[in-house]
Amino acid sequence: MKYILYSTNSDWTESNSDMNTHFGIPDGRGCLTYALISQVGNEENANYGKYIFPVCDKGSYSCTDQFPQEEQVVFDPTWNIYPPLPG
Repeated sequence: MKYILYSTNSDWTESNSDMNTHFGIPDGRGCLTYALISQVGNEENANYGKYIFPVCDKGSYSCTDQFPQEEQVVFDPTWNIYPPLPG
């Protein structure tokens, strides 16, 4: 999986809409949207506040060819830091 980080909600939404069209989503079989929106929530991360768009690189939803290679990044586990679970 690769990702693109967008500065605005509207850029993220436009890419998601493009992928919905590209893959024929909704497909009538339960798939309603390509992706669900999320943001970098860790205030200490340089990309804080950016919108995380998944770019599938395998399987039937592979779409790396739909985006410039130089914009695709790998997952950063510090995008969101969650508190430890109790116990």
